[in-house]
Amino acid sequence: MKKFYAVMAAVCLLVSSSLRAGEPDSWKSAYQFPHFSPTYAGCDNLALAQMKQLFQARGLPASAWTEMAKSFFDDASPKELVRPFVQGDSALIGLNMRRLGNTLCSNPVLICQSKDKGTCAEMSAVATQHVLQPLWADAQSIIAERDNFAPGDLNPGQSDFVLSHDKGKSWGRINTPVSCGQLGTWCRLIPQNASSYFLLSTQLADDAFADIAIHGTTDGGKSWKLLMEKWKGISDPGAVSYAADAFVSVQAESAEFVMLSRFNPAENKAEELATDISTRAWSPRFDAQVLAVEGGYLVRLNAASDKVTPDHFGMFLVPSAGQAAAARLIWEVKGVMIGDVQSSEGVIAIRTWNPKSMITGRRFAEQIHYSLDGGTTWQIRDVPAELLGGVMRLAGRKIWLFTAGAVNYLELAR
Repeated sequence: MKKFYAVMAAVCLLVSSSLRAGEPDSWKSAYQFPHFSPTYAGCDNLALAQMKQLFQARGLPASAWTEMAKSFFDDASPKELVRPFVQGDSALIGLNMRRLGNTLCSNPVLICQSKDKGTCAEMSAVATQHVLQPLWADAQSIIAERDNFAPGDLNPGQSDFVLSHDKGKSWGRINTPVSCGQLGTWCRLIPQNASSYFLLSTQLADDAFADIAIHGTTDGGKSWKLLMEKWKGISDPGAVSYAADAFVSVQAESAEFVMLSRFNPAENKAEELATDISTRAWSPRFDAQVLAVEGGYLVRLNAASDKVTPDHFGMFLVPSAGQAAAARLIWEVKGVMIGDVQSSEGVIAIRTWNPKSMITGRRFAEQIHYSLDGGTTWQIRDVPAELLGGVMRLAGRKIWLFTAGAVNYLELAR
Protein backbone atom coordinates (compact mmCIF):
# COMPACT_ATOMS: atom_id res chain seq x y z
CA MET A 1 0.00 0.00 0.00
CA LYS A 2 2.86 2.39 0.78
CA LYS A 3 4.28 1.76 -2.71
CA PHE A 4 0.88 2.54 -4.21
CA TYR A 5 0.72 5.85 -2.30
CA ALA A 6 4.23 6.76 -3.46
CA VAL A 7 3.39 6.03 -7.11
CA MET A 8 0.19 8.10 -6.92
CA ALA A 9 2.05 11.05 -5.37
CA ALA A 10 4.72 10.88 -8.09
CA VAL A 11 2.09 10.80 -10.84
CA CYS A 12 0.29 13.84 -9.35
CA LEU A 13 3.58 15.71 -9.11
CA LEU A 14 4.54 14.96 -12.74
CA VAL A 15 1.12 15.99 -14.04
CA SER A 16 1.22 19.19 -11.99
CA SER A 17 4.71 20.11 -13.21
CA SER A 18 3.91 19.50 -16.87
CA LEU A 19 0.73 21.55 -16.75
CA ARG A 20 2.44 24.39 -14.97
CA ALA A 21 5.25 24.79 -17.50
CA GLY A 22 4.81 27.92 -19.57
CA GLU A 23 1.36 28.65 -18.08
CA PRO A 24 0.46 32.35 -18.37
CA ASP A 25 -0.80 34.33 -15.41
CA SER A 26 -4.57 34.60 -15.77
CA TRP A 27 -5.65 36.37 -12.60
CA LYS A 28 -8.25 39.05 -13.34
CA SER A 29 -9.37 42.11 -11.40
CA ALA A 30 -13.04 42.12 -10.38
CA TYR A 31 -13.57 44.83 -7.78
CA GLN A 32 -11.77 47.54 -5.83
CA PHE A 33 -12.53 49.44 -2.62
CA PRO A 34 -10.61 52.39 -1.07
CA HIS A 35 -11.16 51.89 2.66
CA PHE A 36 -7.61 50.80 3.49
CA SER A 37 -5.72 53.36 1.41
CA PRO A 38 -4.00 56.67 2.36
CA THR A 39 -6.63 58.65 0.43
CA TYR A 40 -9.70 57.25 2.19
CA ALA A 41 -11.51 60.03 4.07
CA GLY A 42 -14.39 58.05 5.58
CA CYS A 43 -12.48 57.12 8.73
CA ASP A 44 -9.55 58.98 10.28
CA ASN A 45 -6.50 56.75 10.43
CA LEU A 46 -5.33 57.52 13.96
CA ALA A 47 -2.52 54.98 13.78
CA LEU A 48 -0.94 56.79 10.82
CA ALA A 49 -1.65 60.22 12.32
CA GLN A 50 0.26 59.32 15.47
CA MET A 51 3.14 57.90 13.44
CA LYS A 52 3.28 61.09 11.34
CA GLN A 53 3.53 63.23 14.48
CA LEU A 54 6.36 61.02 15.70
CA PHE A 55 8.23 61.38 12.39
CA GLN A 56 7.80 65.16 12.45
CA ALA A 57 8.92 65.42 16.08
CA ARG A 58 12.12 63.58 15.21
CA GLY A 59 12.76 65.75 12.18
CA LEU A 60 12.66 62.89 9.69
CA PRO A 61 12.32 63.81 6.00
CA ALA A 62 8.94 63.76 4.29
CA SER A 63 10.14 60.99 1.98
CA ALA A 64 10.63 58.72 4.99
CA TRP A 65 7.06 59.36 6.07
CA THR A 66 5.70 58.69 2.56
CA GLU A 67 7.50 55.36 2.45
CA MET A 68 6.26 54.50 5.95
CA ALA A 69 2.63 55.32 5.03
CA LYS A 70 2.84 53.11 1.94
CA SER A 71 4.27 50.17 3.88
CA PHE A 72 1.52 50.56 6.52
CA PHE A 73 -1.05 49.47 3.94
CA ASP A 74 1.17 47.14 1.93
CA ASP A 75 2.06 45.12 5.04
CA ALA A 76 -1.49 44.97 6.42
CA SER A 77 -2.83 41.42 6.71
CA PRO A 78 -5.97 40.95 4.59
CA LYS A 79 -7.17 38.28 7.04
CA GLU A 80 -7.42 40.97 9.72
CA LEU A 81 -9.18 43.47 7.46
CA VAL A 82 -11.64 41.65 5.18
CA ARG A 83 -14.29 38.96 5.84
CA PRO A 84 -15.64 37.89 2.41
CA PHE A 85 -18.51 35.73 1.23
CA VAL A 86 -18.86 34.80 -2.47
CA GLN A 87 -22.03 33.88 -4.32
CA GLY A 88 -21.71 33.50 -8.08
CA ASP A 89 -19.88 36.58 -9.37
CA SER A 90 -21.00 38.73 -6.44
CA ALA A 91 -19.40 39.19 -3.05
CA LEU A 92 -20.22 40.55 0.38
CA ILE A 93 -17.26 41.81 2.43
CA GLY A 94 -17.29 42.69 6.10
CA LEU A 95 -14.55 45.26 6.84
CA ASN A 96 -12.59 45.67 10.07
CA MET A 97 -11.90 49.41 10.18
CA ARG A 98 -10.65 49.15 13.77
CA ARG A 99 -7.27 48.16 12.35
CA LEU A 100 -6.81 51.82 11.43
CA GLY A 101 -6.45 52.52 15.13
CA ASN A 102 -9.74 54.45 15.29
CA THR A 103 -12.28 52.62 17.43
CA LEU A 104 -14.93 55.26 16.68
CA CYS A 105 -15.36 54.30 13.02
CA SER A 106 -18.17 52.02 11.92
CA ASN A 107 -17.35 48.78 10.11
CA PRO A 108 -19.21 48.62 6.79
CA VAL A 109 -20.37 45.60 4.86
CA LEU A 110 -19.64 46.00 1.15
CA ILE A 111 -21.59 44.54 -1.73
CA CYS A 112 -19.69 43.87 -4.95
CA GLN A 113 -21.99 42.78 -7.77
CA SER A 114 -21.27 44.68 -10.99
CA LYS A 115 -17.95 43.77 -12.58
CA ASP A 116 -18.66 46.37 -15.29
CA LYS A 117 -18.23 49.09 -12.70
CA GLY A 118 -15.52 47.22 -10.83
CA THR A 119 -16.28 48.85 -7.47
CA CYS A 120 -17.96 47.83 -4.23
CA ALA A 121 -20.66 49.83 -2.45
CA GLU A 122 -21.39 50.11 1.26
CA MET A 123 -24.67 48.35 1.98
CA SER A 124 -24.54 48.42 5.77
CA ALA A 125 -22.75 50.39 8.48
CA VAL A 126 -22.14 48.18 11.50
CA ALA A 127 -21.51 49.57 14.99
CA THR A 128 -17.89 50.24 15.86
CA GLN A 129 -17.69 47.36 18.36
CA HIS A 130 -18.83 44.76 15.79
CA VAL A 131 -17.27 43.30 12.63
CA LEU A 132 -19.30 40.96 10.42
CA GLN A 133 -18.36 37.86 8.43
CA PRO A 134 -21.25 37.09 6.04
CA LEU A 135 -22.08 33.36 5.99
CA TRP A 136 -25.16 33.11 3.76
CA ALA A 137 -27.34 35.42 1.67
CA ASP A 138 -30.32 35.55 -0.66
CA ALA A 139 -32.13 38.46 -2.34
CA GLN A 140 -33.28 39.95 0.99
CA SER A 141 -31.63 38.18 3.91
CA ILE A 142 -28.06 37.92 5.16
CA ILE A 143 -26.73 35.75 7.99
CA ALA A 144 -23.37 36.69 9.47
CA GLU A 145 -20.97 35.80 12.25
CA ARG A 146 -20.32 38.85 14.43
CA ASP A 147 -17.01 39.52 16.15
CA ASN A 148 -17.47 41.57 19.31
CA PHE A 149 -14.79 44.01 20.45
CA ALA A 150 -14.30 45.55 23.88
CA PRO A 151 -13.81 49.36 23.89
CA GLY A 152 -10.28 50.24 22.83
CA ASP A 153 -9.36 46.68 21.79
CA LEU A 154 -8.13 45.84 18.29
CA ASN A 155 -8.51 42.09 18.77
CA PRO A 156 -12.01 40.55 18.92
CA GLY A 157 -13.49 38.69 21.83
CA GLN A 158 -16.16 36.01 21.50
CA SER A 159 -18.41 35.81 18.42
CA ASP A 160 -22.15 35.47 18.04
CA PHE A 161 -24.50 35.51 15.01
CA VAL A 162 -26.81 38.10 13.45
CA LEU A 163 -29.50 38.20 10.77
CA SER A 164 -30.77 40.91 8.42
CA HIS A 165 -34.02 40.66 6.46
CA ASP A 166 -33.60 44.02 4.68
CA LYS A 167 -30.35 43.63 2.73
CA GLY A 168 -28.17 44.70 5.64
CA LYS A 169 -29.95 47.91 6.62
CA SER A 170 -30.63 46.53 10.09
CA TRP A 171 -29.38 43.54 12.06
CA GLY A 172 -30.74 41.41 14.88
CA ARG A 173 -28.93 38.89 17.03
CA ILE A 174 -29.85 35.25 16.42
CA ASN A 175 -30.98 33.54 19.59
CA THR A 176 -28.86 30.45 20.29
CA PRO A 177 -29.28 27.62 22.82
CA VAL A 178 -25.64 28.08 23.88
CA SER A 179 -24.06 31.32 25.12
CA CYS A 180 -21.69 31.66 22.17
CA GLY A 181 -20.42 35.01 23.49
CA GLN A 182 -19.24 33.39 26.73
CA LEU A 183 -15.51 32.98 27.26
CA GLY A 184 -14.42 29.40 26.61
CA THR A 185 -17.27 28.65 24.19
CA TRP A 186 -16.66 27.89 20.52
CA CYS A 187 -19.63 28.04 18.15
CA ARG A 188 -20.12 27.56 14.44
CA LEU A 189 -23.36 28.32 12.60
CA ILE A 190 -24.20 26.43 9.36
CA PRO A 191 -27.15 28.15 7.61
CA GLN A 192 -29.36 26.20 5.20
CA ASN A 193 -31.72 29.07 4.38
CA ALA A 194 -32.99 32.26 6.03
CA SER A 195 -34.68 30.38 8.89
CA SER A 196 -33.09 26.92 9.10
CA TYR A 197 -29.58 26.36 10.43
CA PHE A 198 -27.41 24.12 12.56
CA LEU A 199 -25.30 25.22 15.51
CA LEU A 200 -22.14 23.32 16.45
CA SER A 201 -20.76 24.21 19.88
CA THR A 202 -18.14 23.07 22.36
CA GLN A 203 -16.85 24.22 25.75
CA LEU A 204 -13.31 24.54 27.02
CA ALA A 205 -12.74 22.20 29.97
CA ASP A 206 -9.41 21.24 31.58
CA ASP A 207 -7.45 23.01 28.81
CA ALA A 208 -9.19 21.04 26.05
CA PHE A 209 -12.43 21.42 24.12
CA ALA A 210 -15.17 18.92 24.92
CA ASP A 211 -17.11 16.82 22.43
CA ILE A 212 -19.31 18.88 20.10
CA ALA A 213 -23.04 19.42 20.66
CA ILE A 214 -25.28 19.92 17.61
CA HIS A 215 -28.56 21.89 17.67
CA GLY A 216 -30.97 22.68 14.84
CA THR A 217 -33.63 25.30 14.21
CA THR A 218 -36.23 25.81 11.48
CA ASP A 219 -37.71 29.10 12.73
CA GLY A 220 -34.74 31.47 12.71
CA GLY A 221 -33.59 30.60 16.23
CA LYS A 222 -36.86 31.09 18.08
CA SER A 223 -36.71 27.44 19.11
CA TRP A 224 -33.94 24.85 18.91
CA LYS A 225 -33.78 21.07 19.03
CA LEU A 226 -30.82 19.22 20.50
CA LEU A 227 -29.75 16.78 17.78
CA MET A 228 -26.54 15.45 19.34
CA GLU A 229 -25.54 16.13 22.94
CA LYS A 230 -21.97 14.87 22.65
CA TRP A 231 -20.45 13.83 19.35
CA LYS A 232 -17.90 11.34 20.65
CA GLY A 233 -14.31 12.10 19.69
CA ILE A 234 -15.17 15.26 17.70
CA SER A 235 -14.23 18.57 19.34
CA ASP A 236 -13.29 20.98 16.50
CA PRO A 237 -16.32 22.69 14.89
CA GLY A 238 -14.12 24.12 12.15
CA ALA A 239 -13.04 20.66 10.98
CA VAL A 240 -16.60 19.40 10.41
CA SER A 241 -18.09 19.10 6.92
CA TYR A 242 -21.83 19.15 6.25
CA ALA A 243 -23.26 17.87 2.96
CA ALA A 244 -25.88 15.40 1.75
CA ASP A 245 -27.76 15.76 5.06
CA ALA A 246 -24.83 14.51 7.17
CA PHE A 247 -22.01 15.87 9.31
CA VAL A 248 -18.57 14.26 8.92
CA SER A 249 -15.28 14.74 10.73
CA VAL A 250 -12.04 12.94 11.60
CA GLN A 251 -11.62 11.25 14.96
CA ALA A 252 -8.45 12.82 16.34
CA GLU A 253 -7.76 9.83 18.59
CA SER A 254 -8.03 7.18 15.88
CA ALA A 255 -6.31 3.89 16.75
CA GLU A 256 -4.36 1.89 14.17
CA PHE A 257 -6.19 3.38 11.18
CA VAL A 258 -7.71 6.82 10.58
CA MET A 259 -11.40 6.79 11.42
CA LEU A 260 -14.12 9.17 10.24
CA SER A 261 -17.30 9.84 12.17
CA ARG A 262 -20.60 10.64 10.43
CA PHE A 263 -23.88 11.88 11.91
CA ASN A 264 -27.19 12.14 10.04
CA PRO A 265 -29.54 14.35 12.11
CA ALA A 266 -32.66 13.47 10.07
CA GLU A 267 -32.18 9.79 10.87
CA ASN A 268 -30.58 10.43 14.28
CA LYS A 269 -27.85 8.06 13.15
CA ALA A 270 -24.18 8.22 14.11
CA GLU A 271 -21.65 5.83 12.59
CA GLU A 272 -17.93 5.31 12.12
CA LEU A 273 -16.33 5.07 8.70
CA ALA A 274 -13.18 2.99 8.67
CA THR A 275 -10.28 3.76 6.35
CA ASP A 276 -7.09 1.86 5.59
CA ILE A 277 -4.94 4.96 6.22
CA SER A 278 -2.36 3.95 8.81
CA THR A 279 -1.93 6.36 11.73
CA ARG A 280 1.73 5.31 11.83
CA ALA A 281 2.17 7.07 8.48
CA TRP A 282 -0.49 9.80 8.65
CA SER A 283 -1.60 11.61 11.81
CA PRO A 284 -5.21 12.72 12.37
CA ARG A 285 -4.38 14.54 15.62
CA PHE A 286 -3.42 18.01 14.35
CA ASP A 287 -5.25 20.10 11.75
CA ALA A 288 -7.03 17.16 10.11
CA GLN A 289 -9.80 18.32 7.80
CA VAL A 290 -12.69 16.73 5.90
CA LEU A 291 -14.51 18.13 2.87
CA ALA A 292 -17.50 16.39 1.31
CA VAL A 293 -17.32 15.79 -2.45
CA GLU A 294 -19.43 13.75 -4.84
CA GLY A 295 -19.30 10.13 -3.77
CA GLY A 296 -16.95 10.58 -0.84
CA TYR A 297 -14.82 12.73 1.41
CA LEU A 298 -11.52 14.55 1.02
CA VAL A 299 -9.40 13.97 4.12
CA ARG A 300 -6.39 16.21 4.71
CA LEU A 301 -3.76 14.76 7.04
CA ASN A 302 -0.24 15.52 8.24
CA ALA A 303 2.46 12.91 7.80
CA ALA A 304 3.27 11.33 11.16
CA SER A 305 6.61 12.71 12.38
CA ASP A 306 8.36 14.20 15.41
CA LYS A 307 8.50 17.68 13.87
CA VAL A 308 6.95 20.46 15.95
CA THR A 309 5.74 22.18 12.76
CA PRO A 310 4.51 19.69 10.13
CA ASP A 311 5.71 20.26 6.55
CA HIS A 312 4.49 17.08 4.86
CA PHE A 313 0.80 16.82 3.96
CA GLY A 314 -1.46 14.45 2.08
CA MET A 315 -5.00 14.52 0.69
CA PHE A 316 -6.94 11.25 0.61
CA LEU A 317 -10.22 10.42 -1.10
CA VAL A 318 -12.41 8.22 1.09
CA PRO A 319 -15.62 6.77 -0.41
CA SER A 320 -18.76 7.75 1.49
CA ALA A 321 -19.71 4.07 1.68
CA GLY A 322 -16.77 3.58 4.02
CA GLN A 323 -14.99 0.93 1.96
CA ALA A 324 -11.66 0.99 3.73
CA ALA A 325 -9.63 -0.65 0.93
CA ALA A 326 -10.67 2.07 -1.54
CA ALA A 327 -9.18 5.07 0.34
CA ARG A 328 -6.49 6.55 -1.88
CA LEU A 329 -3.89 9.28 -1.76
CA ILE A 330 -4.65 11.86 -4.46
CA TRP A 331 -2.26 14.70 -3.52
CA GLU A 332 0.91 15.08 -1.47
CA VAL A 333 3.35 17.90 -0.79
CA LYS A 334 6.53 18.35 1.26
CA GLY A 335 8.51 21.36 2.46
CA VAL A 336 5.69 23.90 2.36
CA MET A 337 2.74 24.84 4.59
CA ILE A 338 -0.99 24.52 3.91
CA GLY A 339 -2.94 27.77 3.81
CA ASP A 340 -6.39 26.73 2.52
CA VAL A 341 -8.19 23.57 1.41
CA GLN A 342 -11.52 24.17 -0.31
CA SER A 343 -13.88 22.34 -2.67
CA SER A 344 -16.84 23.46 -4.77
CA GLU A 345 -18.87 21.72 -7.48
CA GLY A 346 -16.27 19.05 -8.10
CA VAL A 347 -13.28 21.43 -7.96
CA ILE A 348 -10.56 21.00 -5.31
CA ALA A 349 -8.26 23.95 -4.52
CA ILE A 350 -5.32 23.90 -2.10
CA ARG A 351 -3.16 26.94 -1.32
CA THR A 352 0.37 26.40 -0.05
CA TRP A 353 3.02 28.83 1.17
CA ASN A 354 6.76 28.42 1.41
CA PRO A 355 8.34 29.57 4.70
CA LYS A 356 11.77 29.53 3.05
CA SER A 357 10.84 31.88 0.21
CA MET A 358 9.92 35.46 1.11
CA ILE A 359 8.78 37.45 -1.92
CA THR A 360 8.01 40.93 -0.62
CA GLY A 361 7.76 42.52 2.81
CA ARG A 362 6.38 39.83 5.12
CA ARG A 363 4.78 37.82 2.32
CA PHE A 364 5.89 34.29 1.51
CA ALA A 365 5.67 32.66 -1.91
CA GLU A 366 2.31 30.98 -2.48
CA GLN A 367 0.91 28.50 -4.96
CA ILE A 368 -2.59 27.23 -5.62
CA HIS A 369 -2.94 23.57 -6.60
CA TYR A 370 -6.27 22.67 -8.14
CA SER A 371 -8.00 19.69 -9.70
CA LEU A 372 -11.08 19.67 -11.90
CA ASP A 373 -11.48 15.89 -11.98
CA GLY A 374 -11.63 14.80 -8.35
CA GLY A 375 -7.87 14.68 -7.84
CA THR A 376 -6.85 12.57 -10.84
CA THR A 377 -4.85 15.43 -12.38
CA TRP A 378 -3.62 18.69 -10.86
CA GLN A 379 -2.56 22.11 -12.06
CA ILE A 380 -0.54 24.74 -10.20
CA ARG A 381 -0.64 28.54 -10.32
CA ASP A 382 1.80 30.88 -8.62
CA VAL A 383 0.03 33.63 -6.68
CA PRO A 384 1.14 37.07 -7.96
CA ALA A 385 3.10 39.24 -5.51
CA GLU A 386 0.28 41.78 -5.16
CA LEU A 387 -2.17 39.04 -4.10
CA LEU A 388 0.00 37.23 -1.54
CA GLY A 389 -1.73 36.75 1.80
CA GLY A 390 -5.17 37.44 0.33
CA VAL A 391 -8.24 35.73 1.78
CA MET A 392 -9.18 32.84 -0.50
CA ARG A 393 -12.63 31.67 -1.52
CA LEU A 394 -13.62 29.00 -4.06
CA ALA A 395 -16.99 29.32 -5.81
CA GLY A 396 -17.80 27.11 -8.76
CA ARG A 397 -14.82 27.20 -11.10
CA LYS A 398 -13.41 30.48 -9.82
CA ILE A 399 -10.79 31.02 -7.13
CA TRP A 400 -11.15 34.42 -5.49
CA LEU A 401 -8.48 36.32 -3.56
CA PHE A 402 -9.42 39.32 -1.42
CA THR A 403 -6.68 41.78 -0.46
CA ALA A 404 -6.91 45.00 1.56
CA GLY A 405 -8.27 46.95 -1.40
CA ALA A 406 -9.09 44.65 -4.30
CA VAL A 407 -10.87 41.48 -5.36
CA ASN A 408 -9.26 39.25 -7.99
CA TYR A 409 -10.21 35.89 -9.42
CA LEU A 410 -8.76 33.02 -11.41
CA GLU A 411 -11.19 31.33 -13.77
CA LEU A 412 -10.24 27.68 -13.98
CA ALA A 413 -9.93 26.06 -17.38
CA ARG A 414 -12.55 23.46 -18.24
